[in-house]
Amino acid sequence: MDCQIEERRAIDEGFVITIADNSRNKATKRLVMYNPSNHEAHCPCKMFECEGIPYCHILCVLKGKSLHELPSYYIVNQWTKMAGSTPIFYVNDIILEGRSQMEHQDKLISRNWLDFLDLCN
Repeated sequence: MDCQIEERRAIDEGFVITIADNSRNKATKRLVMYNPSNHEAHCPCKMFECEGIPYCHILCVLKGKSLHELPSYYIVNQWTKMAGSTPIFYVNDIILEGRSQMEHQDKLISRNWLDFLDLCN
């Protein structure tokens, strides 16, 4: 992470923080909007909004605030250990895809297979 804070300017909602991004041999500047009340930072690169990954610009701002852990806003379910154990989509309160449905189907198949084997004996 080759970013550093260059300037900080107060605005109504928090701060506009200028980040110098020296990664990939490019010297670019990003204006990150930071809200200190909930520790949310928004960067024009939109990496977090598109990929669910807080990019170095946001991490640089959070590191400058001496936070000891990533705020829960940045912990997206798809990147956690529990991602597969929760339903992916709800439509009219019906689970369309998720591990719980797959486990239920596996149990049905196993139970049916055991019943079939019992009938064969």
